[in-house]
Amino acid sequence: MKNTIRVLISIAVLSAVLVSSFVIFNSFFLNRTEKNYNTPIKVDLNGQPLPDFSFFSPTDSTRLNVLNGRGGRPIVVLYFDPFCPFCMNQIKDLIDSYDKLEGIDFLFISPSQPDQVMKTYNEYNLKAYSNIRLGIDDQLTFLKHFSISKFPTMMLYDGNRRLIGVFEGVVSHGQILSYFKQ
Repeated sequence: MKNTIRVLISIAVLSAVLVSSFVIFNSFFLNRTEKNYNTPIKVDLNGQPLPDFSFFSPTDSTRLNVLNGRGGRPIVVLYFDPFCPFCMNQIKDLIDSYDKLEGIDFLFISPSQPDQVMKTYNEYNLKAYSNIRLGIDDQLTFLKHFSISKFPTMMLYDGNRRLIGVFEGVVSHGQILSYFKQ
C-alpha cells in the first residue's frame, strides 16, 4: 500500500514538473511578441569596424573576405548553428521579412560543417536572396572576437561598417530596422 502511494505521489510530482516546464518554455520561447524579444548585450566593441577576416563559402568552395561586398550598406552578421531551433526560427523570420530588409546585407556565419550549413542553405532557399551571403567560420575568428557563447548571436553594423549592436538570441526584424533608423 505504501509503495502504491509513493508511486502515485511520484507520478503526480513528475507530471506537475513536466507541465510547468512546458508552460514556461512555451511562454518564454514560442510566444514571443515584439515587446519581449531580446535586448542588446553590452559589448566594449560598439563603434569598432567590422573585423577583417576570411571565411569559407560552402556555396562555391572558396574563401571570401567579410569586407567584400556592397559598401555603404548596413550589414547584419548572424552567427548560427544549423542544429539550433532558435537559429532556424531567426532565419525564417528574416526570410519572411525580406521585403522590409532588402536594403541590408546579411552574412550568415556558422562554425558547423559545410554539409550541415548547406542543408540550411537549401532548406531556406537562401540562393534566392541577393543580399544574403553564407559562410563558415572555419578558423573560429568571429567566435573568438566576440566571445560568442549563445546561438543565435547577431551583430549589426551601420553603412560605415561600424558595430552598433550585438544581440544574443532571437531578434525581430523590427528591432533590426529600428537600429538602422537611429
